[in-house]
Amino acid sequence: MEVRYADGTKEEIENGRYERKNAQNRTVEERLATGADVSRLRSLANGISIDNVRSSGQGGTAGSPPTKIERQGNNIEVNYANGWKEEIEFGRYELKDPYNRTVVERNATAADRRRLQSAGN
Repeated sequence: MEVRYADGTKEEIENGRYERKNAQNRTVEERLATGADVSRLRSLANGISIDNVRSSGQGGTAGSPPTKIERQGNNIEVNYANGWKEEIEFGRYELKDPYNRTVVERNATAADRRRLQSAGN
């Protein structure tokens, strides 16, 4: 599996090994692939991103509705009918695929919070 970016860099998984290359095709990182690597690259290859996680994943525009929304203080978790889950907990954003593998984990942004809060409206 290989994903090429507009800036010339690429990521690939081959024979269970993850490899990231710079625009000059030099290896920047090489290691055993993790489940998160596989899920993330698969998501990128299928056009799934944080911005369209609610879409059906079939290229449609109807979207996948939230099936469960939990709020506790500043924490929020949204589960979608297509199996994806987004969560902000203690200031950290996490996106999980339908197999419960972490695709993205990072500090939450204001845009993340707005998107998750609007999912219930």
